[in-house]
Amino acid sequence: MALLAVLLFHAALWAAGEAQGTYLGCYIDTPNDRDFPHVTTMTYTNGYTTCSQYCASLGYSYIGLQYAIECFCGHTYGKHGRAAESDCYYGCSGGTGGKCGGDYRNTVWDIGDVGGGSTGTGTSDNLELVFEDTFDTLDTTKWRPEVTAGGGGNEEFQYYMGHPDNLYVQNGNLYLKPTLASEHYGDNFMTSGYIDFWHGYNYVGCFNDGGDADLTESLLTASDMNPGKCVTHCANGGYEYFGLKNTECRCGNSFGRFGHGHGCHISCPGDSGKECGGNGVTSVYGQTYGDCTSDFPQGRACYLQGSQNAPLPPIQSARVTTVESFAFKYGKVEVWAKLPTGDWIWPAIWLLPRDNVYGGWPASGEIDIMESRGNRNLYGSWGGSIGVDDMGSTLHWGPRWPYNGFQQTTASKVEVDDQEVLLVSPPTNFWDMGNFGLPSYENPWAGGGKMTPFDREFYLIFNVAVGGTNYYFPDDATNQPYPKPWSNNNSREGAMRDFWNAKNQWYPTWNGDDVAMQIQSIKVWRFV
Repeated sequence: MALLAVLLFHAALWAAGEAQGTYLGCYIDTPNDRDFPHVTTMTYTNGYTTCSQYCASLGYSYIGLQYAIECFCGHTYGKHGRAAESDCYYGCSGGTGGKCGGDYRNTVWDIGDVGGGSTGTGTSDNLELVFEDTFDTLDTTKWRPEVTAGGGGNEEFQYYMGHPDNLYVQNGNLYLKPTLASEHYGDNFMTSGYIDFWHGYNYVGCFNDGGDADLTESLLTASDMNPGKCVTHCANGGYEYFGLKNTECRCGNSFGRFGHGHGCHISCPGDSGKECGGNGVTSVYGQTYGDCTSDFPQGRACYLQGSQNAPLPPIQSARVTTVESFAFKYGKVEVWAKLPTGDWIWPAIWLLPRDNVYGGWPASGEIDIMESRGNRNLYGSWGGSIGVDDMGSTLHWGPRWPYNGFQQTTASKVEVDDQEVLLVSPPTNFWDMGNFGLPSYENPWAGGGKMTPFDREFYLIFNVAVGGTNYYFPDDATNQPYPKPWSNNNSREGAMRDFWNAKNQWYPTWNGDDVAMQIQSIKVWRFV
């Protein structure tokens, strides 16, 4: 099934060092006495997996990848001797990220039984199904909703929490849907409110109460009233919003019937640093459906104060992980999902290490199974589509920031149809492959194996981000009909302000549930 503007796709990941064939080296070939007896040309798809499957289907045990597009098969290899590793420098035509030989040079692999047996549907004897969810309900024993406003390390424009408008199950699909923060809190929230995920609430603003006629669903009075006491009472009652007025706490699922007010200057009896309304006005807050799960970047993810020059994130969205319930090392991940459409929406299905054994990011690795952009008409500087009909896979790895070898292990495809997007197999190890130009004592993976740092357990992540300044949405890209409204050279706050000010350009492309990533099912097999 092709990757379309509204897309249903089948994504699979192999994170298997030991289960893959054995790399044997770079070997010499000659035009008049070929090293392998059989060859086929794979102009657009050549790589380890496609070639090994092809040769295994013919009963061969060795493959040679040459000249980017040629796949050789044989029962023996090496009759002309070994070549320098630097002679095998061609990339593979399938965009896999590995090496596919050189001019009369073969990248040689012993595929054994791997080429035909372990790259199928996941039912072979060396795989065991260890995780599955078909989303009849949102199982919070499996999936933890994230609560954080840090921008995902990419200065993105959303905050995450498990609000039922952003994270829900419907008709057997898990929905992760971005919405406007203003839909929940009003436009003034971004410049005069604050996010306090440490304590489980957001401050919305000061509102006229119409003679205690706003937020009337439930009333709690306490001499030591404070936002923490009030949010606990209202959240336990199933209410989203709460208002504080001196010693009174009032709950409801809507607010603001009488408009914005002024004079919320009464300090809360139980917390003098917080506002508890005033004469005829109520300090309105909203619950955050959980406390902060990640303070990254430190001090910028769990508490944010909005202002005219530094507004709060304008998008409320969802991210879920299995960090507390499930992780695995080596196997296959299969996800059936429909990706969102809408300008500047950024869905991702990915994995992070459960334990940062080798150090902070990117030393312990990151596996991006799928990333995409929701724009229907977004084109790179070369003219090719980088919008919703394009998806990519990436591994991130490096000894420390900013040393990151991801450019050697990233690939994307337009209109994917059961094709391999990325295959990575370092000839020796990731340190050698990275060629970072650093002294060996900075190698965090010294003493590890070929697949280090990807030899530890990783957990699953689904999220829908929006925007960001890390160049995933390039400044030199062309979007139609309106250009990208922010610069990646700007601060996060400045970029969010420019993005929000251009709402009338991008928001009309956000149509109903089409903006949601809809996950139908996920299965994970591990190698046994």
